[in-house]
Amino acid sequence: MNILQSTRNNTPNAVTCCNLLSGALACVAAFHAFEPWWWGLQGYQVAFVLIALAAVFDFFDGLSGEKAPLFCFISSYVICIQWFHLLHVGFA
Repeated sequence: MNILQSTRNNTPNAVTCCNLLSGALACVAAFHAFEPWWWGLQGYQVAFVLIALAAVFDFFDGLSGEKAPLFCFISSYVICIQWFHLLHVGFA
């Protein structure tokens, strides 16, 4: 397998992992809402940026993952985790 085909096969997985990572970090930032976190921003501001980044990754996840075999399961799992934490932690 050449490097181009390997990259093409693993791109949906990498985008899904970036989506999961940014969503998980947004949850951690939401727990530290009013503490200074990164670059002088407070936790809720960092959480907002990371949720917006997760939305961008989710869009590209949908575009790139249609050809991946485990796309439906993994992507749905990531979205459920993010919305659960957003509704449970973000608005509590």
